[in-house]
Amino acid sequence: MFKELLQRFDTKRDTKTTVTEYGVYGERQVECVYNDALQQYEKSSKLERNINVSSVNSFIDFIGEELDRLGNKTGKKSTVTINTKGGFFNADDDFKNIKCCYERALTNLWQTLKNVANRKMGHEELLTTLQRLRPCIPNFESLYRNLLDIRTIGRSEMISNPVFIDGEAGAGYKISYKLQNGADDESILPSNFKCIVPFAKGRPDVVYEVPVELMFLNNGNGRVEILFQCSELERIEEKALQDEVDYLQENLEEFKDLLVLLNY
Repeated sequence: MFKELLQRFDTKRDTKTTVTEYGVYGERQVECVYNDALQQYEKSSKLERNINVSSVNSFIDFIGEELDRLGNKTGKKSTVTINTKGGFFNADDDFKNIKCCYERALTNLWQTLKNVANRKMGHEELLTTLQRLRPCIPNFESLYRNLLDIRTIGRSEMISNPVFIDGEAGAGYKISYKLQNGADDESILPSNFKCIVPFAKGRPDVVYEVPVELMFLNNGNGRVEILFQCSELERIEEKALQDEVDYLQENLEEFKDLLVLLNY
């Protein structure tokens, strides 16, 4: 054992050396330190920087500041990706040690609309949903007042299936039903309305018009059921993502070599 230690002391070697590290596109010189226990050189550990943001404006600020700190005046070998959840930024595609994750915070109104889109619901849930969407429905008062008739219909027996009508007075569904006192009655309920909805938090001025179609159905037990249709929501969401990419590129246009991708 003592002899081995003497041999190790007698063997002179540099405690540090420089080696070539190969990245995805290029190479660089890095310092390695000799690990006596393992009897080999090891690369000095380099700290990585990872950060999460929730708004596109914070994402833009981080990208611009980080590229400036790196002295990367054009954004070369740096990539930004935008997707349905948010996106991410890699400041160095070559050696990958600085990253930023963008986790988009949707507005409560947009999230509410997504949660109920293309779902069937009862009359109470419809009225509750409309109340939650109130800030983005331009004609909320008249719409809600017209749909309050569903309370009466919901406690009654439907005589026939709802019938869609489209006349001079407007489009809607005529529903005939029998009241609890035995009398017959009917109501005409609106078939559509629109929501003016902000997409993501941090940009409340950027809004999108989402058409909503209401289809009234007989659930088979003499009760009304409503299909809350948003057939255009996916297309509008794609438009919102593209607008976000355009906004990001506009604010980072000085970095002409920055790669910006939209990943649906």
